[in-house]
Amino acid sequence: KEEEVIQVNIREEPGNAFAWMMGRRVLYSVGERFKKRFSAISVIVYLNSLFMVLMMNLMLYLKLEHHADLITTLLVLIIYNSLPIVVAILHAMSLAELSPEHRGLLMREQLSVECELAMMLSKDGGVKSPYYRMLKHSATMLKSAGEFLTYNEEHTHPTTVLGVHANSPAAILAALSTLLGGLSMALQAVTSNAAQGWTYNEGGVYVDTDG
Repeated sequence: KEEEVIQVNIREEPGNAFAWMMGRRVLYSVGERFKKRFSAISVIVYLNSLFMVLMMNLMLYLKLEHHADLITTLLVLIIYNSLPIVVAILHAMSLAELSPEHRGLLMREQLSVECELAMMLSKDGGVKSPYYRMLKHSATMLKSAGEFLTYNEEHTHPTTVLGVHANSPAAILAALSTLLGGLSMALQAVTSNAAQGWTYNEGGVYVDTDG
């Protein structure tokens, strides 16, 4: 069975534009509570992953005795914690694209209404018709809805991940690059220590085989 799609005429019914705008605000308010919870969890997970990367680097650079299973566990946990953040970034970027898309929809409808109003001005008696007044109200309402959408969803309540605006993917990826940089430093430490004779013995313990 096909899903039923509700069509909202925001062109010829000015009240529908206002109802559509308020409906978006209600849904956004409901999602705001979940966004705050997930943002807090994302920050905790990210800091936890950063701490594990730091602990791994300290053990390798200071050549502390440890078991290979500990490094393996840290790697698995870092990757496991990073995957939800990557998924959240992709979803947030996709969600952030909806606001400009919907604002463009309102602008296209407003432009269409304005063009029709201009055409009615050239006709005798067009300005006095009820249809002209209705379109005039629609144009005003569409403009107000677009301005409210821009202000509410891009300035006061933007979509964010790790406290960064989702429209700035470079800033978000910079946070993840910190984890990748830490992992690359750990790999460099393993390679450098191996050249000095540090490796894991048969028991899985990190020791100096040349010592």
